[in-house]
Amino acid sequence: MTVSDSTDDGAGEGTGGSDRPALPAGLLDHATTTGDEGSMPVEEPYTGTVFAEIPTCGGAAVDRAVGRAREAGEAWADRPAEARAAVIERFHDLLLDRQAELLDVLQVETGKARRHAYDEVLSAATTARHYAVRAGGYLEPERRRGALPGLTRTEVFHEPKGVVGLIVPWNYPFELAVSDAIPALLAGNAVVCKPAEQTTHTALYALKLLRAAGLPEDVFQVVPGRGPDLGPPLVERVDHVGFTGSTEAGRTVASLAGERLTSCSLELGGKNAAIVRADADLGRTVDGLVRGCFDNAGQTCIGIERIYVHRSVHGEFLERFVAAAEALEPAATYDWDSELGSLVSADQLDRVESAARALRARSAATRQGATARRTLSVSLPVRTWAHPGLAELTIPPPGGRAAVTWRVEGGPEHSRRLLGGDVVGPPGGLTLRSGGIREVVLLLRPDGTVQVRRLNFITERGSTAVYGTPIPAIGRG
Repeated sequence: MTVSDSTDDGAGEGTGGSDRPALPAGLLDHATTTGDEGSMPVEEPYTGTVFAEIPTCGGAAVDRAVGRAREAGEAWADRPAEARAAVIERFHDLLLDRQAELLDVLQVETGKARRHAYDEVLSAATTARHYAVRAGGYLEPERRRGALPGLTRTEVFHEPKGVVGLIVPWNYPFELAVSDAIPALLAGNAVVCKPAEQTTHTALYALKLLRAAGLPEDVFQVVPGRGPDLGPPLVERVDHVGFTGSTEAGRTVASLAGERLTSCSLELGGKNAAIVRADADLGRTVDGLVRGCFDNAGQTCIGIERIYVHRSVHGEFLERFVAAAEALEPAATYDWDSELGSLVSADQLDRVESAARALRARSAATRQGATARRTLSVSLPVRTWAHPGLAELTIPPPGGRAAVTWRVEGGPEHSRRLLGGDVVGPPGGLTLRSGGIREVVLLLRPDGTVQVRRLNFITERGSTAVYGTPIPAIGRG
């Protein structure tokens, strides 16, 4: 088997002016493999050029990684919390010192704009600093009221789970790997990480920094390969699973973990909305929603994908929003000038465009500002929909039930298709004309029930975002 961190010498021949930085040497040497795997190519999103090959590991590599992690984790767990925290503090400092190199790796693998890649650096550094400072307090024994006051005494002691398996997505590959791994490590656990195929080098760079900061070699490991080959054996062998990804894949992970009664934490796809009220400052609102919709080219699970606008400001908002979205300048560059980077792959572009076509076919009106630039694998589908079908919505009193009148062509099935789904990509917003929307939005579920959810509100006093939080009222359409 031969794998490589770079399959060509030059990085300046790509479409759209890409000048790809060289990856740090030897990153793949940090991966845990058996040595007899096959390999798969990895493409630069900006150009579609293959820049590296990674091993396609399977269950044998997972066995090796978990076995090593379990052995190394015993000595790591025996270290005082302060000693573990010192490693993470050094990692924090190294991360900030070497951020330029990390930003290069992130951009090469994800295609995101440099300013959006920097968000990952800041988030990971903040997480590292927070837990390094607070870990000792979080892990202190806790006194609780005894079962028989005066006769019994209860204390809660925090013990490591053992080996934590992390399955990390491609949209925030550094932030989500590091931010989940750090508290696990500080609590005395070992970690085995399965990164997305597109972003393996980013996870390996995190591993490189952790080892440079003093983390013992086998306490954090990265196993590269495809999800279907690595996910099931990883879930079967570890003591806790952390998964971030699609709802569909999350169901599989939860099912596998449930069979073994393995604890798991799941962060799954979202379909988040914003509500623009009649009193909103439209300048601030449009500025915030353009960022909310298009940060990381819209590939964010908490990004805004639908916008509900009060009818009295709908027309003005629509004009401003489309103009602001059209003004974004996508570019395939590795400098700080680009406002909008690429989608992660041509397959992701096809998925987003397919979803957009389906929505346009079911919408009463469409505003489209730009189309995908396939030469850069950049999608900017600036589209909003003005749909008059949601005619009436009565907000219930506390503890009451929602009364809804649906007037959408095609009936409830049409409404469910319009509001449902789990596609990560630049949405350009979905606007529904309606009056009286205050603090809830309705989601028509496949079984015909209408679930009331609290969402995002934007007024002249600012924004409060509570994404997808269900509230008790359930009605029927």
